[in-house]
Amino acid sequence: MSHHDHKTTWRVMGILLIFTVMVIVVQLTLPVLEGNDEHMQFNYVLWFHKYRTLPSSDDYLTNGVYQESSQPPLTYILATFALDIARIPPYDPAEPGIERSRNRWFAPPDAVQPNDNFNMFVHGERDAAFADPAIVLANRVARLPSLLYGVLAVLAAYAASREVFYQPSERQWALFATSVYAFMPQMVYMCGMVSNDIVLTMLATLLLWQMLRIIRLGSSPARAVLIGLIIGLCVLAKVNSLLIVPGVGAAFLLAFKRHHVPLSAAIKQSLLAALIPILISSPWILWRTINFNDPLGLHVHELANAGTVIGTLPQIIMALPETFASYVIRYGYVVWANPIVYLVMGSLVLLAGVGFWLHSRQLSTLRRDQVFILVVVLFFSLAGLLYWLRSLFSVAFAITGRLIYFGHIGNTLLFVTGLWLFLHGRRRLSVILRYLVTATLLFALLTAPLEIGRIFALPRLLTADQLPSDLRGGQVTFEDSIVFLGQRLESPLVRGGDRSRITLCWEVIKRPERDGAYAVKYFASDGQVIGQRTTLHGMGRYAAWLWNPGDRFCDTLDVLIRPDLPAAQTFRIGLSMLSTSTLAFDWRTVDGNHTPVDVAFIGEVASPAGNQSTALTDLQSPDIDFPALAKLSGYHFDGTPQAGSTLTLDLMWEVTQPTTQNLAQFIHLIGPENHVLIDAIPRGGQYPTWAWSRGERIADRWQFTLPATLPAGTYTITLGFYDPVTGERLPARQAGTLTPDKNVSLLQFTAP
Repeated sequence: MSHHDHKTTWRVMGILLIFTVMVIVVQLTLPVLEGNDEHMQFNYVLWFHKYRTLPSSDDYLTNGVYQESSQPPLTYILATFALDIARIPPYDPAEPGIERSRNRWFAPPDAVQPNDNFNMFVHGERDAAFADPAIVLANRVARLPSLLYGVLAVLAAYAASREVFYQPSERQWALFATSVYAFMPQMVYMCGMVSNDIVLTMLATLLLWQMLRIIRLGSSPARAVLIGLIIGLCVLAKVNSLLIVPGVGAAFLLAFKRHHVPLSAAIKQSLLAALIPILISSPWILWRTINFNDPLGLHVHELANAGTVIGTLPQIIMALPETFASYVIRYGYVVWANPIVYLVMGSLVLLAGVGFWLHSRQLSTLRRDQVFILVVVLFFSLAGLLYWLRSLFSVAFAITGRLIYFGHIGNTLLFVTGLWLFLHGRRRLSVILRYLVTATLLFALLTAPLEIGRIFALPRLLTADQLPSDLRGGQVTFEDSIVFLGQRLESPLVRGGDRSRITLCWEVIKRPERDGAYAVKYFASDGQVIGQRTTLHGMGRYAAWLWNPGDRFCDTLDVLIRPDLPAAQTFRIGLSMLSTSTLAFDWRTVDGNHTPVDVAFIGEVASPAGNQSTALTDLQSPDIDFPALAKLSGYHFDGTPQAGSTLTLDLMWEVTQPTTQNLAQFIHLIGPENHVLIDAIPRGGQYPTWAWSRGERIADRWQFTLPATLPAGTYTITLGFYDPVTGERLPARQAGTLTPDKNVSLLQFTAP
């Protein structure tokens, strides 16, 4: 072995070491069953481990394996061997040990669901929330083969990279391609969980290596057999591997042409490459055809996703940037890397495209053929991804770049080749760029445990001094187990179609005898619910069976508001608790006065008035304002002021200074006798002053009846605001002068 070969070997081993360490870190950091579809994939393993048969597609709704019941068996058979070696006892996935810990209010981040509660299961400290510790151990053990698949995939990626960068002077670019392949955070993440995606990625990388190899060195019956064998295993790993087949066919045609293979030999090798995978996969295909009339296992996925929204072209286009970003990294459904990672990688992908655009003619004929094969695989994989985005758009949050990782080595080689073309002859700049890409990916990998921990960690426990100082609406006690201490709203205003963010704080008195969740509902005056959110405490992370007396914590959650929201209305916030098993709102509830209540009302929100200047007409324009609140831009009386008459007063307010006070508005009759005509919250109690926003024009109509008997004399109808708590009136100004009684005169009349 030459000095250069020895040095290259050590560098490949270094890449493998870093990759292995990071996979182990992800496997240990990622809570059990929280990988993409991992709970279904793992349940498949448990099913095969217990029954030594494949799950039935007819029972996919009840067997715990769900839509993965139709998946090919290779991944799960191999994982079963790991459980056997570790002597893990069999466990039925349909038993309640896993389901008890399910967070049924998991809220994936799409356009419909609120932006919280991201974990699919309740975990507790070191996954102690699961009813059976054997589940946790089995999942950890079943993840271990994924590390082996990843190591094999990285070795195959280096071999494939050497097929493209085959010159001795290009070893650095082959190593760089291998590091990009290995350090792509999504690749490491897939190796951190139970998934058939990493099995297919490993096999597809081997397959693409052989495809590149026959183009460079020529085909042979042995290589055709090997390629056929790998294709067959790919089909037994995941059916979407069939998207690689057009690339395999193109690779054979190019190899036959480049190396002048006789027609008879070409036919023989083609038949070998086609018949072997049919033989390997036919038992599973026949079993599915005979039992379910569904040879490729597609029907169950169609049933499971029946009724999902079909994406439109604009929606799909808008989803593409996020889908690309997920190819780089998105852990689970919600954990993203630092935006810098996506910015750097996205920019360099564009740079690679420019490299092909400007310098593709510099490629040798061999490299052009290789690039063509990689482009064919990329084309069909992207076509599949777009199809899934369109047909499953309502679950687009789950349609991530990992679904085309069977072409990861091809995509990596296209990316690196484009950069190589762009920087060809710029040695110093190429070194800087290679270090930049590697450092960016390593940064994403090193920060991954922190990001994963942020999503899945238990809620931060607080001391009494650390609780927010401005909590309102408490205290409410539920079943003598947990006390609601109060809430804090991000904004007292709610808008149709938006989300209202609210923080709720709690203190545990004792661990309850049953599981519970809580619901926050926003009620209109007629009892209609205009927004609601149900969740486990701790945003799905701190279920009732984990509580400890004295624990204090706060939840911040989003309440989705219905779009058809009336303007200038107040809504009450209700809080109640329910059983997680029966969903009945039957937790015994008492308010701060120890009075039993069905729903505890803990606050209010309001919808903005906006501009209501067209709601009232024939207004007089007075010179009246309340400097600390609003200007009276117009008013109008309807009716004749006399004893016993009913008057309607229209007021148009222009808000100049928002306030947090809940001011009451008064209308007084001042004269030989004084009378209170109105003393109430503006707009009949529906739009309090704490909801008023600067610049709003608020229409306020009042109707009142003058006393039936009035002593003769002159009377004045006055208007003002005051604080019902302190009795303090708001300063008033009329004709530019502050009035001594802090009110303004609207109308004078004489009673005979």
